[in-house]
Amino acid sequence: HTEVTAEDLSEKLQAFTRKIQALQEQKKEKLSEYSYQKSRFLSELREVSFQLNEKNLSESLRQLKELKKEASRKLANLSADLKALDLQHPEKEKKQLQQHLKLAREATRDFYNIEKTSEEIEKLTSEKEIIAPKLKNLPEEIEKAENTSEKLKNLLENLNLKKENQLLRASLEEHRLNLKDGEACPLCGALEHPFAQDLPAKDDSLDREIAKTEKELQEWTRKLNSASLNYKILKERLQELDENLKAAVKKANHQKLQFSAKYAVLPKAENSEGWENNCTAYENLLNQLEQYEKGQKTASAISAGIPALQKLIEILQEGKELKQKLDKFYKGDDVYRDSQQFQNSWIRNLEEKKNLTAKHEEIGKTSEEKEAAKSQIEAALSPKVSGQGFEAIEDAFNALMPDTECNALRSKRETVQKQIDTISASLNILNAQLETSKKMDVEKEREALIKELEAQKEKLQNISDECKEIDRIIKNHDENVERLATLKSEIAEKEKQTKRWRLLNELIGDSKGKNFNDFAQDLSLGQLLQLANVRLKDLSDRYYIDKPEEEEDDGLVAIDEHMGGQRRSVKTLSGGETFILSLSMALALSDLASKNVEINSLFIDEGFGTLDPETLDQTLDTLEKLQAESSKTIGIISHVDSLKERIATQIRLTRNGQGYSSLEVN
Repeated sequence: HTEVTAEDLSEKLQAFTRKIQALQEQKKEKLSEYSYQKSRFLSELREVSFQLNEKNLSESLRQLKELKKEASRKLANLSADLKALDLQHPEKEKKQLQQHLKLAREATRDFYNIEKTSEEIEKLTSEKEIIAPKLKNLPEEIEKAENTSEKLKNLLENLNLKKENQLLRASLEEHRLNLKDGEACPLCGALEHPFAQDLPAKDDSLDREIAKTEKELQEWTRKLNSASLNYKILKERLQELDENLKAAVKKANHQKLQFSAKYAVLPKAENSEGWENNCTAYENLLNQLEQYEKGQKTASAISAGIPALQKLIEILQEGKELKQKLDKFYKGDDVYRDSQQFQNSWIRNLEEKKNLTAKHEEIGKTSEEKEAAKSQIEAALSPKVSGQGFEAIEDAFNALMPDTECNALRSKRETVQKQIDTISASLNILNAQLETSKKMDVEKEREALIKELEAQKEKLQNISDECKEIDRIIKNHDENVERLATLKSEIAEKEKQTKRWRLLNELIGDSKGKNFNDFAQDLSLGQLLQLANVRLKDLSDRYYIDKPEEEEDDGLVAIDEHMGGQRRSVKTLSGGETFILSLSMALALSDLASKNVEINSLFIDEGFGTLDPETLDQTLDTLEKLQAESSKTIGIISHVDSLKERIATQIRLTRNGQGYSSLEVN
């Protein structure tokens, strides 16, 4: 809005540009100051859950002041709850609370162990009270069972003597009772016994009494054995309970003394729940103390953030005023560019004004020349127009035929001339054809020509039918070729789809993966046989094991090095050789499994009785070497006496009868 002239335009534009650039620089500085102050504010409140509303900083300031009031209120409440602590040194109090919490947790665990020991004492005492009456009554039951069994034994002995006396005194009539047809008579040897018929009834009351007495004796013997066994078991259990009870009481007293000395600084509690409550109380105090520290940091951050936000509002207000002042003069983006464009436009307009002035002068000169030429043409044309009967040049111009009508007539004349030329050419062609037809005329009669024409038509029809048949064959061939190409494309697509399934079938086999299982098992078998041959070399230098070939059966094959590498089935080996191979396979299985799982023990059950002394010594040497190298515990279960001399540590199982055995470790 400044008046300018051509002379002072550049100077005033430069002054305006410098003024706007200065204002823009001030605005940029305010923006940088705003960004710095905003970063400082956000840094102060990084630990506070607060979202800055840049569109309404006054509202954010109000919210921040509310947060400060809330933080002060929470700090006051926490200070009241933590009045027993020294809040001037929170870290020291926190460390002490953590130590007390750790000690309280240990006290809870130790008190639980004390209660567990007390429960164990009560349980042992209760069991002792149950066993004592039973153990007190068992001697009477044993004595009663012994007396009754002794009486029944005497009674059974008397009954058996009575039975023997009856047999010795048996008469012929009594012998008749024992005769059976087909069995020899003890007196005469006859096989038929007619005198054994119509026998008197046999008296078997003594037999029934003997059977009854034997049954009662068995019952009382069972009671005696049961009572004796129970007495022994209960007596041993009572002794065990007394020992365990003494140990538990001693342990409980020791635990209580240790507990009292170790946790004297903590508040006392009567049970585990009380000690857990102590832990909860310490945890709550720690939580409140941490909240107090956090609240202090929050309050401090808010206190530091309020002046920063106020400064931010002040900077924003100054920036707005600066922007209003800048917008009053200039609203563009690049004042230097706009000024330069304005100056360039001013220069272009000046140049254009000069050009238009020069052009105007040139057009004036041209107009004068045209007027002079017009006057000369009118002077020359006027006599010619008058000679044609026109008074003025304008009347002659008006009498001229219009260009459109003239062009239409000229076009019509050209069309008529073309028709005449076309008809003349057609007439010449027809005359020439007439002359040619006269020369080609034949001497045959009309009827002969008609017959010949019909014959030619029939021949043409036959040839046409043959052509149609050939076209049909060609068409069918083309269709078959297209169909064959389609089928080849489908076959190729199906082959592509079935390729992976055929590959899977070759690698895996059926849905159960038989081929893959066989392949994987064959790999495992190969690795197992390799490890077994390493072990077998220490046991015997004669054989090593291999997988069967195609012409052999599905069993393993032993290769006999003493027989020139002869292959033979392991089924043809002797018992000792089979044991050696089995032991090497077992050791190989242990080696194979120990790659993923540590196997610290190996037990061999029997088989040593089939070995000759030399092989037995070699086998035991190998096992001792294996135990020394691998730190495995190797156990041999056998009844072979010759092994006792070689094995230092032995567990002997001795049968004691009545279904019991005893173990002895030497």
